[in-house]
Order: sequence, then C-alpha cells, then structure tokens
Amino acid sequence: MTLSVSEPQAGSRTKPDGDTLAWTTFYPPNKNEVVFPFFIQWGPGTLHPSETPTVGCSLVKLELHSNDEVLSELINEFGLNIVVVEGSENQIQLRIDSPKGEVLFP
Repeated sequence: MTLSVSEPQAGSRTKPDGDTLAWTTFYPPNKNEVVFPFFIQWGPGTLHPSETPTVGCSLVKLELHSNDEVLSELINEFGLNIVVVEGSENQIQLRIDSPKGEVLFP
C-alpha cells in the first residue's frame, strides 16, 4: 500500500524549563478530511518527550472514529495499536490514566 503525504514541515517549541523540542511532521494530503494522525520525526539532539513523561500518567486507549474504509488498512499496514470505531463524524479520542483518574480527550 502506498500512502501519499504532504511535504515535510519543520516545527519547534520551547518548554517551560527552557529546553527546545524540534521536529519535522508530515500528513496525509487531505488531513482536514481524514482522521489519521500525522507523522513526526524528532530533530537531532531533541530528547523524545516520552523519555520525560508526566509522572503517573499512561495511555489507556487511542480511538479513531471514522467511516474511512482505507483507515483500517493503514492501521494494519503500519502495525499500530489503535482502535478504529465506525462513526458518523471523524474524531480522535485519547484516554489517559492519571493520578486524578481516567481522562478522555475527545
């Protein structure tokens, strides 16, 4: 399966502690019409954010709500542990377990 993507786009931000995160991202070309997440490559010298996680938080589930038939094929092709839920509206839902309980980000 071939996946078309946008041109790479550079990005960065400075964290509250003064360190800078740098990255390059690319998206499916119709990113406003599909629910598939973007791809990211962390810049040289950038510590991956997962190496400095928020204490006590963990990913419970990532769900993609969509009627896009190609989405499930892409998830399988990339071997991703993502649940695809048929829905009338494209949406990404993220569930995080935190010290204050489970939090849902619609």
